[in-house]
Amino acid sequence: MLNHAVFKRLYLGTGSIERQTDRVVDTDRLGGLLSIWPWTGLTFLIGAVAIAGFPPFNGFVSEWLTLQALLKGTQEPAPGSLMGDLALVAGTMGLFVAFALTAFCFVKIAGLALLGMPRAKPEVVAAWRQKGRADLHAEHDGVACCALPAAWAVSWGHPPAENVSATTG
Repeated sequence: MLNHAVFKRLYLGTGSIERQTDRVVDTDRLGGLLSIWPWTGLTFLIGAVAIAGFPPFNGFVSEWLTLQALLKGTQEPAPGSLMGDLALVAGTMGLFVAFALTAFCFVKIAGLALLGMPRAKPEVVAAWRQKGRADLHAEHDGVACCALPAAWAVSWGHPPAENVSATTG
């Protein structure tokens, strides 16, 4: 649930930025938004780093587990077989390409829209800043999006280890 909440933050952050900039979604017209809306920008950056697959975030963990499953799966039927080796190479290359493309896209979005210099006219940036102050719930929706599922997951608790091993074995 927490994994989904962190990834979903990207969509909510994009919606917040779109709403607060009066429907401007062209990254060439945006820039410097992290200084205007720090909470929205910060939670968007955390979601972008997570979905891009950088350690120690959840996207990295899912890619690492996929790679581990690939390695284990190629050793099961016949270690050293041609099909197993081809599957390992193709799967590893696919994971690398997916990581590289995702990282490139989100670094570009974050760099241009959030971290870059403001490219809009100063009066437009001032209007965005004022709209952000007037629309406080848009500023804090990312915190609620990530904090509420995290609090729920922590309060849910974990079953004792002996019960898990007894039910799975």
